[in-house]
Amino acid sequence: GNQKLQRILGCRDEKDFAALTGGKLSGLLKENAALVEKDMEDQMKAPGQRFHLVTTVALGNGSQRQVGMQGCRGEREKGRDLVFVFVTAVNEELPVYEKDHITGFPGMRQFLADSEKLVEESGHPEKYALLFFDIVHFKFFNVTYGIPEGDAFLRQIGNCLKEVFPGHFISRFDVDHFMVLADSAGVEDKIGEAHSRILALRPSAKVDCKAGIYQLGRWGADPNLAVTRVKIACDSIHDSGDRFMAYYTEALDRKVELKDYVSRHMDEAVDADRVLVMDQGQIAMDGTPKEVFSRVEELQKLELDVPQITELAWQLKQQGMPFSDGILTQEQFIHELEQILQPGGKGTEHVADSI
Repeated sequence: GNQKLQRILGCRDEKDFAALTGGKLSGLLKENAALVEKDMEDQMKAPGQRFHLVTTVALGNGSQRQVGMQGCRGEREKGRDLVFVFVTAVNEELPVYEKDHITGFPGMRQFLADSEKLVEESGHPEKYALLFFDIVHFKFFNVTYGIPEGDAFLRQIGNCLKEVFPGHFISRFDVDHFMVLADSAGVEDKIGEAHSRILALRPSAKVDCKAGIYQLGRWGADPNLAVTRVKIACDSIHDSGDRFMAYYTEALDRKVELKDYVSRHMDEAVDADRVLVMDQGQIAMDGTPKEVFSRVEELQKLELDVPQITELAWQLKQQGMPFSDGILTQEQFIHELEQILQPGGKGTEHVADSI
């Protein structure tokens, strides 16, 4: 059994764990099961087939606690999909499905449900734009000024957005990300006003604000499917010093299609003897699959994907789990995971559970 997962859930042993969960993910999630599983499926539809969320799980004493869950879709076994799920104890209590306790905004699932209903009932999706606000360097702000001051800053940002977009659906999706379902008319002026007001809140802090814009109707009317694309629009100007807003465009759409193609053919790259990475017609990397895919951050800066299992191992390593660089296959991942989780292994307080 996974003793660390049992400890997070307040179970004394494997028997307690089995009684609590019934050996199923749904048993761990209880009433949140349908929402979480749908969220996982929605996120895994994007290139990379990964998910990352925060939710509430049941504990052995009958109470509940916040945990982080991340993972990816694995290879099919015996005709069934295999999904790796890693459960992490978290201190940041950001309810994804209920109300954000800091800003008072609805959680992600409620925001998307309300947005989808409004857009569908209007019959005119082109009237709406989904906006993604990234508060750049907010984590640095938290480290510098402390979490209570960071929470106060988030509330100020939330108030700015409510004043600039009165009566609109707004949500805090992540620690430093906000979403708004806005009217398309005059949206650039509204974003410009929000940008100026947010930067004026703490002018001495090295915090910036970037915004992505996804025009519903032009690229699709479903806010659920728009989330990944509006983030891509925002990420496209993350390092730009003179731009603070960007639309999801045909050029970005082609880039997404290319990334999707590369993701679907990632197995061919993993099995190759040599991998070349091109950037603007120049060779950026040249080596074996292990050598190239070990350079996750460099590939991400080039807006390129790595194998799902490689990125998952890399993400867990950033959180303290001692995975090797350049894990390319599910078998390598499972072997290292077993070494980490075995008694006396080099694991951390982060825990893993595979289904």
